[in-house]
Amino acid sequence: MNPETPLNPGLYIVATPIGNLGDLSPRAADILARADVVAVEDSRVTAGLLRHVGTKTPMVPYHDHSAEGVRPALIARMATEAVALVSDAGTPLISDPGFKLVRDARAAGHLVVTIPGPCAAVAALTLAGLPTDRFLFVGFLPSKAHARSEAIAEIATIRATLVLYESGPRLGASLAALAEGLGDREAAVTREITKRFEEAVTGTLTSLATRYADAPPRGEIVIVIAPPGDAPGQRGGCRHGAGRCPHPPLHRPGGERGCEGTRARPQDALRPRARTEGEGVTLPAPRPSRRRTASTADRQVAEAAGRRGERLAGWWLRLKGWSILDRRVRTPAGEVDIVARKGTLIAFVEVKTRATAAELDFAIDERRLARVAAAAEFLMPRYAGPGDDIRVDVILLAPGTRPRHIENAWIG
Repeated sequence: MNPETPLNPGLYIVATPIGNLGDLSPRAADILARADVVAVEDSRVTAGLLRHVGTKTPMVPYHDHSAEGVRPALIARMATEAVALVSDAGTPLISDPGFKLVRDARAAGHLVVTIPGPCAAVAALTLAGLPTDRFLFVGFLPSKAHARSEAIAEIATIRATLVLYESGPRLGASLAALAEGLGDREAAVTREITKRFEEAVTGTLTSLATRYADAPPRGEIVIVIAPPGDAPGQRGGCRHGAGRCPHPPLHRPGGERGCEGTRARPQDALRPRARTEGEGVTLPAPRPSRRRTASTADRQVAEAAGRRGERLAGWWLRLKGWSILDRRVRTPAGEVDIVARKGTLIAFVEVKTRATAAELDFAIDERRLARVAAAAEFLMPRYAGPGDDIRVDVILLAPGTRPRHIENAWIG
């Protein structure tokens, strides 16, 4: 491109090297040289990159602490100027601030362009030698032990390779927590990707936790973990290990064996009943009432389980390509646990969590679904636009089982 030709006004999302300056694409260098301003995470880091490109494009800080104050001015500038967005290393918005800038730029009608390039999460996947057909990027785990355990529990049954970022000092503790929460799966610890001391160490989570317990490594670290069922000693998808599985065995055609807790298939999920005029899903007969007064402790436990279930349901929906618009939305008609969008479809999702898989058969209450449907009608103007379709879904969760996603659970 001609460096004298100005860029069209708008937002340019530019991926930068994660360690080796030779990985900067010619197109990325051209955009950085021709942009009117570069929104940066750390000006000291990006200044070195701009020197490498041979440009003195002005920079403006855009990070967690400045984003709210800086964003309106950047959006205004996009009407007449080309704004480039970079992170310190890799692809912006991947475990970095920026998605609100993209969202607001689109809402304002500005041009939004991506200039793809290096990404540590994807690079680590290529080094790990683990399945890549389905993966979930988790980002950084919480630093506090309890919150970290809860976060791990949310992703324990997701049948996908997991990709996490971590720092050297926390690596050993995080690997030990992952081994406890996920089982002893195969994993890889990659660090210093594209740099001189690039390294990828593979093994089980337990062996890697032992390796790094007293020898925290330096550099940028990515952990890649195999899906449930890919660890030694696990058969047919059971993450608990031979002789330690609490679930009954599950036999499949062709001799495949596994665990009822982790081998549920999508076709095993509850189905909406056949649509007849004015009807919705088949609802099981209610169990006999066992009335008792719930204690404060019982309510607190139930509330915590509900929130964990909603977080797991959110992970599940994102894995299926949904965007989470809102959670726990209260209306005069009732409450909706999750509001999600996929294309032109808006789903108002009821999440039910039970202690065992058997209890899920009794988790759907027709009156509750009716309240969710009424709340959905109340919320339509807020979330749905012209041409959008809406529906009520249910996600059922129990420990050790795959989420059951019932689509279109209420047909009014």
